[in-house]
Amino acid sequence: MLKSLLCGLGIALASAALAFPVPVRAYVPIDDHYLCDFPQPLNVYRYFRWYPQELPLKVYIPEPDFGQNQQLAYRELVSAAFMRWQQKVPTFKFMMVAQPEAADIRVVWHEHFPESESAWGKAMFPTPYRTAEGIRHRSQIHLAIRPQKGTGFVSGSQALFSADELLAIATHEVGHALGLPHSRNRDDIMSSHIYRLVASYEWEITPRDMATLVRLYTLPWELEIPPCNG
Repeated sequence: MLKSLLCGLGIALASAALAFPVPVRAYVPIDDHYLCDFPQPLNVYRYFRWYPQELPLKVYIPEPDFGQNQQLAYRELVSAAFMRWQQKVPTFKFMMVAQPEAADIRVVWHEHFPESESAWGKAMFPTPYRTAEGIRHRSQIHLAIRPQKGTGFVSGSQALFSADELLAIATHEVGHALGLPHSRNRDDIMSSHIYRLVASYEWEITPRDMATLVRLYTLPWELEIPPCNG
């Protein structure tokens, strides 16, 4: 199963590289991935990854139940964010479920986040927990339907996110739920700048996003040395 997972990741990366030529950037990466742009402790790389036997990942996406734009199909929009990753890495498959208790990844809606926070979405890395059958993982993705005061595109604006904006935010957060860190490259979907630039970019999953996912999931499962040591 592990061998097939890694092979699938490699095939997906090759396809992505053909589809997305590398753009010219002000930021010049030292490698073709950003796994070490923001180095993490060894345990994060070792344990905060989905196991091959956990696939397909079960996802619960409710509809928000407060003052949302009735013209947007929120559940379908977030489902599309998962499918964007599945299309790029077909080995990572997702199954939508009707009950949160059955899910590996749960989506939680907020009208907006507190004014003390700058994020428009949050997600947990795949977090290990123990069951009778052994170690499994779970994650939560928190999404807002509007920016909190002072963080909108117009100062003080709390207009609802558009479909394109919410799709970009959700795709970014799904990346975290798969275990991806932030990238320093403003062109990557996992860019740490996404919330400042979401209105002015057409966000896509880039070859470096794909290469980083491959790098993460080809690390040894019994990793003993941090991959970013020098």
